[in-house]
Amino acid sequence: MLLKEFCKYCYFKARNYLGLTCAYLLKLFGILVILKNHDLLAANIFNRYIWLIILPYGLDGFTIFTKFYFFSFGHKKLFKRDITTLIKEIERQVSNSDKEIFIPTSFIEYRIFDETDFGFQYVPTYNVDKISFTHCINYSHEKPILYIPPITGFFHIFLEYLPEIIVACEKFSIYLTIPSNDSSLEIFKYYGLFPANTHNSNFPSSLFKLKEIFTLQSKFPSLVTKQAISTLNNFPKDSNQNLSTIRNILISRKGNQNGRILINETEILDKLSCHNFKLIDPGNLSFRDQVELFRNARVVVGSHGAALSHIVSLKSKSTLIELNQKTYVKWHYNKLARDLNINYKLILGEKFSDSEFYIDPNLLFDEVQKFMS
Repeated sequence: MLLKEFCKYCYFKARNYLGLTCAYLLKLFGILVILKNHDLLAANIFNRYIWLIILPYGLDGFTIFTKFYFFSFGHKKLFKRDITTLIKEIERQVSNSDKEIFIPTSFIEYRIFDETDFGFQYVPTYNVDKISFTHCINYSHEKPILYIPPITGFFHIFLEYLPEIIVACEKFSIYLTIPSNDSSLEIFKYYGLFPANTHNSNFPSSLFKLKEIFTLQSKFPSLVTKQAISTLNNFPKDSNQNLSTIRNILISRKGNQNGRILINETEILDKLSCHNFKLIDPGNLSFRDQVELFRNARVVVGSHGAALSHIVSLKSKSTLIELNQKTYVKWHYNKLARDLNINYKLILGEKFSDSEFYIDPNLLFDEVQKFMS
């Protein structure tokens, strides 16, 4: 076992060093290679190289940029896109305090795939001996079983798996694991997916051998489909729910263990006070109250994080201003905003420490002003 792990470690190290070496040699010939899809590019970099190649992190594919088009091969498909139109669109969506415009390569990469490449598919599984669960949704003796292993992360539970479970209820008895004190239990209850029929991990797994068992397999990591958004938005709303009166929200992440904490949060709140922004920590609210808050919001400003998942409740033409530092910029909410017809702006700030970053208050205020008229 130790030898196997050591060989695996050596393989990945060798592959990384080989990639870096090739990237350096290609750069000498005017070809720039980017090894991760979360890096940032200066907008004018496309005029400085003959070709630009992006090797997506964790994806089976690659992207080649030329002066006018970029070609991408992934999921056994070849895509060709007009680069000028794409770059202009992204330039309008990203701002920072530097004179040079930065473009997150991840914003480019997700656009190279078709919507059909995203989402989940049902895959048969036969490893019943390792199946354990705490809850069953929509049990029926006649239906096949859909087993969902333990899920972590609010974004993944709410926007990826929940819509799939809502749809799958018509076809499957669904077994999944949720700790009794986990906040995700509240999400499922809100959507009416926990009737009295529940089971625990002592349920004899031998019974599983008598039925067809499937599991969910992601086609593309962490990318929410338009169908998933539609499923959540078309779900019956609670008629007794009172909408929040707060229209403009500044999301707080103070104390969050995952970082991306806005160090000058108080300064920014003071700057935005003329537009009646309210500082909200969604972690202090119930799931129901979080949904209510976003359903009536007009402008949402916040650091990249799970709380922004609630933009699926925003009305069309609302605004999301996402804040992040200039490293590891992801595309999740950029795509969501496009699919939801929500105004979107990404403002990049300066890293202050491993968990904190700084946003220019004047830059943010100017961007907010554009959406307040």
